[in-house]
Amino acid sequence: MDWSSCIICRSHKVEPLKCPIDSLQKDSGLEVYRDFLENVKTFKELDALPINVDFGAAVTPELLAENRASWHKSCRLKFSKSKLQRAAKKRKRDDSQDETPELSGSF
Repeated sequence: MDWSSCIICRSHKVEPLKCPIDSLQKDSGLEVYRDFLENVKTFKELDALPINVDFGAAVTPELLAENRASWHKSCRLKFSKSKLQRAAKKRKRDDSQDETPELSGSF
């Protein structure tokens, strides 16, 4: 993995890279990486990945923190909790529509 590029899109866009470890927020970088990887896992389970990311089991929050993994803010936002919730609702709605029996036109 190229740790000098965005770990999500793997490119060097003009947009600056952000590293959660550098954040002044109360969440530690490790927690942010853990939440991100959990969101990626859930997006995969919903078959709703916003963009294709292929993190194997070897990619852990500790590995990301150790390598100061960074991302573009716009890439990270694609995996936000709100987008995940929206994808889950859509999946649930789609699943319930698939289970609804169709009415026959004959009486």
